[in-house]
Amino acid sequence: MEELISPLYIPETARIYGIHYGGKAIGIEAEYSSCKPVSAITDSRPCSSLLSGGHYHVDMYGRYIPPGCTGIVIPLEEAAGGIPEGKYPVYEVLLSGGVKGLLSSAESKGFTAAK
Repeated sequence: MEELISPLYIPETARIYGIHYGGKAIGIEAEYSSCKPVSAITDSRPCSSLLSGGHYHVDMYGRYIPPGCTGIVIPLEEAAGGIPEGKYPVYEVLLSGGVKGLLSSAESKGFTAAK
């Protein structure tokens, strides 16, 4: 499509339709977006959309995949009936502290963000 229509086909289509590069397409973002400091993409708003029933996926193994195809999978019966506290720490951190909370948690374990 880039050769036939425009080299900007992918980023412009994504912008027009509100598509974000997640799931299997996450590698595309590096090609079409400029790098930003981690402080520009982190905030402490809870990722409440992870609980959304408005748009989600269920894979062939019966696992709930939250909106945005985040890479997080939870057994559907737990997502619907209540997630046991402490079982999914990354999910819990995102729900309570957002991306900033996840970054803080990772940094406390020795993670350093790339420039």
